[in-house]
Amino acid sequence: MATERTPEQRNTADYLSNERTFSAWIRTSIAVMGLGFIVAKFGFWIHELALRSNLQVPNQTIGMALPTGIGIKIFGGFLALLAAICYVQVNQAISQGKFPLSRGIISIMTIGVIIMMVVMVTDVILASAYTR
Repeated sequence: MATERTPEQRNTADYLSNERTFSAWIRTSIAVMGLGFIVAKFGFWIHELALRSNLQVPNQTIGMALPTGIGIKIFGGFLALLAAICYVQVNQAISQGKFPLSRGIISIMTIGVIIMMVVMVTDVILASAYTR
């Protein structure tokens, strides 16, 4: 049989849960920034592959990966900022006994990931077209 928790115990659990959620968002933003680094280097790898295969690769193919990677890195930093804002807002809400829904950061993350996917797939398709 479960025992009833005191309000202090519930608040402690809520605060700790908020910290775990913040930590997960920070890990996600670091992973997104790492992906941005990989995408930024993708153009250089394509250029190297083309040189070794004696293929002519237009500069715009190589140049597209760098701005895409930088954009993904910026998005990762933006996610970290959003995570910090949400963390503070949820902590304030917990102290007031409220439990807000966080649909905003979920929507931003989902839309951002979809945009990143479309841009990266486009980048890969354009790059592969020149390496055939």
